[in-house]
Formats: sequence, C-alpha cells, structure tokens
Amino acid sequence: MRMYGSSPGHSENVLISADGLTSMNNEARIPEGGFALLSTTSQNAALAHFITALTFDPYQELLWTGNNTGRVVSFYGAQLDKYTAFLSSTNSSIRALLASETVIFSLTSKRLRANRRQGISLFTHMSDHMTDLTCMHRLSDVPHKLLLGGNQQQIIQFDVETQKEIRIVSVKQKNCLALRSNQKFLFSSDSEGNVTLRHLTTVDAIHALQAHQGSIADFDVCGNKLITCGYSPRMGKMAGDRFIMIYDLRTLRSLPPVPLPMAPSYCRFLPSYSDGRIMVCSQSGELIVMDLNEQSSQMPIQLDTNGFAITSLDVSTSKQCIAFGDQTGLIHLFSDRMEPIFNENSWGTDFPDPIAFHPPVNIDDPEPSYGVFPLPFPVDDHYASDWPEQLCIRRFRQPDPISEKVIDSMRMVQFVGYAHNPRAGTSLRGFNVCPYTSSTHDKCSNAMKNDDILHIPKFYLRTEGKLTSKAEEIDFKRYNRTEFNALENSVETSPACMLLLAMYHLMNVRTVFLSHFCYLEGCISCEMNLLFRLLTDRPVSSVVSAKNFMKTFRSIDDGKKWADAVANASLAQTVRLFMQVFSKILDKELSETTAGVALRKEMEISFTLNNHCIRCSEHYQSALAQLYISLAYPTSNEKIGFCTLLEKTLNCPEQNEAICQKCGKLARFASTRRVRLLPNILALDMTASTETEQAFWISHIQAFENRSVTAPNSVTEHKVKLCRYGTECRNPNCRYLHNDDSKCETNVLTTEGTTTYYECPHYIPNSVHIKITDGICTVSENKMENSTSFHLVAAIFIINEDEETQTEEHLVTAIRSKQDSCWILFNSWSVTRISENEALRLHACWKLPAILYYVQDRENGSKEGNRFFRGLILTVQKETNDFSFLPIPAAKNESRAIIPRSVFWNDLDSNKIKIPERGSKVAIYAKYAISEAGEKRVSEVFAVDEDGSCFISSVIKEPGIKSDMDNSQTLKRVSLKLLYLIQEKITIIGYKIEHLFEMLNIHVSEEQVKDIVLLYRSLFKRSLSLNALAQHFFGESVDEEETDPIDLARLSLRLYTKFNELKEADEADINIAVLTHALETNIS
Repeated sequence: MRMYGSSPGHSENVLISADGLTSMNNEARIPEGGFALLSTTSQNAALAHFITALTFDPYQELLWTGNNTGRVVSFYGAQLDKYTAFLSSTNSSIRALLASETVIFSLTSKRLRANRRQGISLFTHMSDHMTDLTCMHRLSDVPHKLLLGGNQQQIIQFDVETQKEIRIVSVKQKNCLALRSNQKFLFSSDSEGNVTLRHLTTVDAIHALQAHQGSIADFDVCGNKLITCGYSPRMGKMAGDRFIMIYDLRTLRSLPPVPLPMAPSYCRFLPSYSDGRIMVCSQSGELIVMDLNEQSSQMPIQLDTNGFAITSLDVSTSKQCIAFGDQTGLIHLFSDRMEPIFNENSWGTDFPDPIAFHPPVNIDDPEPSYGVFPLPFPVDDHYASDWPEQLCIRRFRQPDPISEKVIDSMRMVQFVGYAHNPRAGTSLRGFNVCPYTSSTHDKCSNAMKNDDILHIPKFYLRTEGKLTSKAEEIDFKRYNRTEFNALENSVETSPACMLLLAMYHLMNVRTVFLSHFCYLEGCISCEMNLLFRLLTDRPVSSVVSAKNFMKTFRSIDDGKKWADAVANASLAQTVRLFMQVFSKILDKELSETTAGVALRKEMEISFTLNNHCIRCSEHYQSALAQLYISLAYPTSNEKIGFCTLLEKTLNCPEQNEAICQKCGKLARFASTRRVRLLPNILALDMTASTETEQAFWISHIQAFENRSVTAPNSVTEHKVKLCRYGTECRNPNCRYLHNDDSKCETNVLTTEGTTTYYECPHYIPNSVHIKITDGICTVSENKMENSTSFHLVAAIFIINEDEETQTEEHLVTAIRSKQDSCWILFNSWSVTRISENEALRLHACWKLPAILYYVQDRENGSKEGNRFFRGLILTVQKETNDFSFLPIPAAKNESRAIIPRSVFWNDLDSNKIKIPERGSKVAIYAKYAISEAGEKRVSEVFAVDEDGSCFISSVIKEPGIKSDMDNSQTLKRVSLKLLYLIQEKITIIGYKIEHLFEMLNIHVSEEQVKDIVLLYRSLFKRSLSLNALAQHFFGESVDEEETDPIDLARLSLRLYTKFNELKEADEADINIAVLTHALETNIS
C-alpha cells in the first residue's frame, strides 16, 4: 500500500527514503497538498492497549502517549525512538496529557498527576470536585494555572505552584468535554452540541453556539474561525454528521458548512501556509487535507489500521507532523517533508550518559599508565591551580602616562600618531599599551584618598551652637541663603528632624499629614501636621524646632523603647531603629483613616509571600505590605551595582519562624517574595550598621565612585577672586569666592565658563527603572519596555568627621529642587545649594547613605510625573543672579484639615460656650511653669472675646498624668482651639503672645496677632511690663502672679483698644516715651 501526501514548498513529487519505516512502507511519495506516513511504532510490543491520549511536547522533540491502563510513554524524534515510560495510574485510563516547561501532566477521571520528563513523580492531586474528568487546558497568559473539565457541571481552576484548587466554576451546560482558547476567548464543548465562548479570566459564559444536534466530537480555533464536527440523531441513534461547521468569531455567525464524503471525528487547523488549511479524520482512518478557500481541492489519505478505529490524534506546533493512535496501541506519524521537526525552536533533551568503555589492562602488567584508571571527579570542583577570589576581581587599572619624549617624537599622519617604540628590543615589543604599574596607581589612589579626607566641604561639617537670641537670628542668613526653613537639629532629634525634612519636601506625603486631624492624645501624625504647617507658613528662612514632636514621640510606649535601645547605639543603628518604630507607629495611628489610606497608596509596597513550612511541607500564600524597604546586603565580596542590589532585595527569599496554619506549631518557614504593587514613593533604608555592611560600602565606593576633578585649564582663578576674609567673612552679599562656601557648588550651575566639572559616575543613580514580570522585579538604570521610572528626590546621609571614632557623626538631608538641576543640603540650620554631582557623591570615610526616596514618574513631562516639584516656584533675582525657591500659597497646593467648632465643646458645657465669630478680636493670656526635667512649659491658657466673656479656661495637664480639675485639658486640645481661631481669621491680642505660639509651634501672620509688648515697645527697644502699662493708662496695679489670668486677658484687650485710640490721635509715641522716662527716673 502507498501513502500519499504533499509538501506545499515543492512542485514535484518527493520520494521519502524507506530507512526507518516499517516493512509495509518501502517508499512514500508526497504529492502537493498532503502528508505521508513517516514512522509507525507500538507503544507496548508485548501487550496491545489502545491509545487514549496523545500530545506533542511544545518544548522538546518528544511525543507523549497514554493508554487505557494508565501508562504514559514518550518517543523522541521523527523515528519515534522510545524515550521514557512510567505508570501514571493503575486503575484508570489516561484521559488527557499536557506538557509544560518542566512537568508532564497526566489526567485520569478522578486525579491529576505531575511527573518530570524522566518519570519522577512530583505530586498527585485528588478532590471531591473531580468526578469524571476528560480534558485539561493551559492558558498562555497564566501558565501556572490549569483548567480541568469533563463529564461534570464544573470547571476547576488549579494552581500548579500552590497545588490547590483556587476556583470552582459551575457551568449551565451538561458537561465540558473539550477546551480550546485563543487570544480573546476560552471555548468549551458539551454533549448537547454547544460550543460555549467564555471569559479567559473568570471562565464565565459569554455566548453559546449550537453547532450540532448531538454531541461535539471535536473542534478547533484559529484566528477568527471556528470549525466543529459532531453527531446528530438519526432513526433514534446518534450518527456522525458528514460535514464540518464553520463559524466567524467576529460576527458569531455560521458560514456555509463543508460537505465531506465521510463522517469526521477529528478536525484541526494546519495554518503553516494558509489560515484556511485544515485536516479532518474519521475513526476508520480516512484523512482529508483541504483548504476552506478551495474546498474542491481535497486530498484524501487512507490510514492502514487493519480495521481498528483511530482513538486519538494531535498536530505538532510546527504543523509539520500529525500523530494518530489506534485501538491496537500503534502510533502512526505522518509528515509533509522528509526531515520534519516537532517545534520551531526546541529545547535540548536530556539523555543518559553513554557508557564509558576503558581500554583493558593486563593484570600482570606491573607498569600501567595512571591515565588508564578512571578516577572520580572532585565534588567541590576545585583545582590546585585555582586563584583565590580576592585575586580574581575585575578592577580598572590606570595605565602609566606616556613619556614626553615619545610624544615629542610622534609623527602625525592624518589622525594617527606614529612614534618610535621604546620597547622594540624587549619582550613587550608587541604590546602597544603602557604596562600597568601598581605602585604608581596605588600612590595616586592614596594621595587622592588622603586629599579627600582632609578636605571635607564646610557645608557638611557639624554646625555648633544654638539659636536663642534675636541677634543670632540676623546672623542666621550667613548659614541659610535660600528661602527654605530648616529644623533645629541636635544629637537626640537628629534622626527625626532629617526624616521629617525629607518627608515634608515630598508634596503628596506633606498633604497626607496636613489633612490629618484627630483628638487622640499622643498622636505623632498631628504633631507632624503642626510642624508641616509651621514649615509652610513661615515666609522667611528661619529655624523651626521639633521638640514638641520628640516629646510626643517619647511619650508613646514604642518611642520609649526606642529611646532606651539607642542610648549606646551608633547613629546608623539609631536611624534604622527609628525607621522601624516610626513606620510601626504611623501604621497603628492612621490605620483605616483617610490619611492612612492615602499614605499607604503613596508609600506602601505590596508583596505576595509563597511560604513553605519546613516542618510539615505545607505551601500557602500570604500578603506583606511595607512603608519602606531595607536593603539586603550580600554576604560575598562580589561587586554588584546599585540596581542589582535593589533587584536582589525586592526578589530575595526570606526565612522566619511562625505558627504553621496546618500543623499549628511553631516552625521555620522559607518564603519567596513576589511584588504585587509598587508605591508612588519608594523609600529605601540603606543604613550600614554592621561591620559587614560597612565593608560593603568601602569596597563598592572604591570600585564605582570616581570624584570629578576641575579642568586643568579652568579660568576660575582669573575670573573669580578669593575673599580676603575667607570663611570668617561676615558679609552675606559678598561677591568674592570663599574657599568652601555654598557658592562654590552653585557656580557650576549658574555661571557659564567659570568652573567646569567632568561627568563622573556615582554608585547611587539619580533614576532607576523597575519592570515587574509575574511578581519578579528587574531593575536597571536604562529605560525598559513596560517599566516604571523612579527619580531620586530626597536623600539622608551620615557624615563622619572623625574616621577613627563614631562620636562625630551627624545626619544631613539633600533635597532635589528641580529635575536635572541643583540640590538643597540641610545640615541643622545650615542650608546650602549644591550640585547634583556633589549630592550623589559618596565617600567611604565620611559620607554614607542612610535613607533614599525615589518618586515614581508615570508620564514624562506630565503634571502627574512632576508632583514633587509642584510645591516650589523658581524665581530669579536680577541683582544677585541667584536662585530662590518660594513656597506656593498653601490653599492652591495643600489640602489642610479644617478644625471644626466642636473643638471647643465638652460634655458638660457644650451649650454654654460662646465661640467668637469670624473676623472678631480675642485676648489670650498664658501662664508657664517649669517641668520636672527643668524645661519651661505652658501650664494655663485663658481667652476672652470682645465683650470680656471667657471662652477658653484650660489648665494644661502633662501627658500620662491624671488631673482632678474639671477644666484640665491636653496641650494638643488647646493648640487645636488656637488653630481654629487662626483659621477663622480672628485677631489675637495678648501680652507676650508670640512666645506662646513659638512654644506651641504655631505660626500666626503679623496682621492677625497683636502683641502688647511689641505695640508699646519704646524707642530704646525696651519692653514694658503689664503692671507699668496698667498704672500709667488706667491707674491700676496688677500682679501677674496673683491676679486672675482672665482679668489679665481683659487688661490686654483694654490696652490694645487704648493703643488704637492713641494712634488715631497721633499720641502713641509721646505716651510711650513719657512712660519709659518715668520708669527710668524711678529706677535711678
């Protein structure tokens, strides 16, 4: 018998060699348009069991078969050489086979089994939902999930990684006998003649096509076409339809059916050369290859099955081979070419190592060669000639400079220089590069290192002293020539101040805390609200204190534990512990509030943990969310870049101890992290608190950092003169250059042609790009497809002025003021503008990173991508040619919390208090006391309205101490009342009232606050007492210690009214001068 077929790529008949074919096929010709029998083999030569499942491996050149006894056998290549064979089930037939990258899945009626290609069993899954399964399918978009269907009204979604059923989908049809899919839909067929279109993710039914009156025998999908073959009832029995149905998936309508000379049981698309090329096959072995566009050109082929039925069929992914399985256990392989392949790009298949045959050795030979005896290979893969790791590090070695004699004797031909080779008579005559001399390089490196150590820029050094008097506030302009307010920094408040400064300049984070409002005592979020208000509202550059924040922080239990833990810790350990405690407190305070949801949206990174219990081998998933990421430093000495370090941190496995959900005991867990969602602001904790981490920075800074140097031909010395007073210059507008003043760095950005800096690489990049693929992150400095861009906008560094000890360490914060422009460096109350090179520069001896903030840039150049820069306006001063950054008015950019009127209400007197109306005037008097710690604090606050009625009478109780007084309130409650008055534009009058607002960290505009001391200050800048003012104007004598504070508040209101009367009569200065002269006369 002859088997005919064709190869569309050949116009003439091709003769296939009979090598490897069975004896009944001596030759086969392939006419155009068909296939020919290539190989025939038996699955089991001893026993004949019919083939129930058959599939080509889409990754390797393998054909997998399964029979009715539960045995799985694979064959390699077009010659069908047996590869592996194993028993999948002992009492059930194989219903379906599916090959993945590493696993072969075999499906029986009630179980799913996974084996390796070599036959090693991985797992077996059974459940109550698996009653009569017949098919399984794997979606290309979700490779770790399987869909299982069968003669049951349920479709099972099975997760291969967790080995669990993640979803059970009930179907309205009677069953689900076969599953197919394309890029848009999932298709299922049933025994009632329906083909149902389903959603790829939810598996919900979308539309149903009634293709046949009986069961669907087979169907296939390609592009926008669907073909089916099936059965219909005739004379009370089911008979095969002698046609195939065709549907257009774009309109979901049927096309004219294609009549056939036989009833097909299988149909497949063969889209190698045409989308309309199909094949149909009946159970009796009649095969037809045809084109739907030319239905008349049908190529019939008859399979020789000796009268036995075809039980299974599959087509390879390359569409070059078709495999058939029959009832006798024979596999028939047809192809359209002489040397077919199953896949276009197949992986290599693992084969057993060949048996090694060694030459024989005569037992009587006394001098055999040692190479004859086979010896085992060493397990550690270590040779005696291997160099140690520390000598195998790839490192740049700078060559020695070319001598001047060679350069002088050089002869130029076009752009190539020729010179006499000084090594012509040596062994190095063939080398054209100067050899490396480690001694010279080491001397240069040591000299550069020592030079950097001795010259730490002044703006990095610790600022000594405190600002306590008004005179020093004037001198403060010498330290801060910008329009940014600084935080007063001390050893105790250093981690909090620098972190709060960085968070304040993150516009979205600032808005989150400014919109927060609550009545809870000891809420650090409210203290951040007050602090951020003060930093925003103050119009001039000044120093803001964070003492109130630290008092509240230390009053919390977690804050007390932090203070005790860092008593003898290094600064790096202090910063790391503060980040942990600070994030924990914020998460607990804000919880499910609106501010908490907004903060988590901005800064929270979400992970999915795949946990594996070491004790009971249970696998389950859990969720993890963090407000910041601590870098996982490598333990080896391998030199890796910042992006690689961040990538390993995001994808690093974890090991911890917890209570297992299955065994209920404390066990060790091995977890792998997968990133679910990246935050808008990526916070990185990079503190090096151990010796290993510090050694990492020392080695990597030496390997990656290269300090930029000034150009040799710079004209700085000629165009910019040095100031004769140097660092002791007191002129804030001095136009001369100071040796390490802030202008040294600013000139690089603002003055062209004065100072030239080379581009220098830095270990910390100014931007990173992160791409997530199935939860695995890829981090790069270069833009990638579908990646998320992050730009560095804030950084906190640890500065060590003494390399030998860590007692001289302090923190500085660098803020990026404008994209690709200068940075602002905050060092206590010293604020300096520096270049980007200087900001990103690291030094192993005195400058290491602590915390970095990267902000997501969703769209380049869009408003959404420049959220960080919305809070600043760049203005140019014409006279000084300098940059200034002015805060935008708060109402346009910040959503502040509105203080309600209920802040004045108590349970007992909610109906008695008359709250002043908007725009009115009130008078406030405050008393102070000395705390146990020796610090001055506010003890009482009283306020009256224009009528003299008291609406605030509060005794401040200390945190954590109970008070028996009815009018005792917390300092926070009193601060909220005062903020309400400021919010309602109420004019506030009081004696030394500015001192009260300064202690409460509240800013009031000059138009809204009227301090009696400042109004009646004499020409000699002398402050007049309240008693002196009362005696002079009203003839009353008052004692601030014994007089009722409410009366003192009313007296302040009267004095303000008296001042306005004198001012209208233009007698204010005369009365104040007379009063001052009288006081001086009495004193003398």
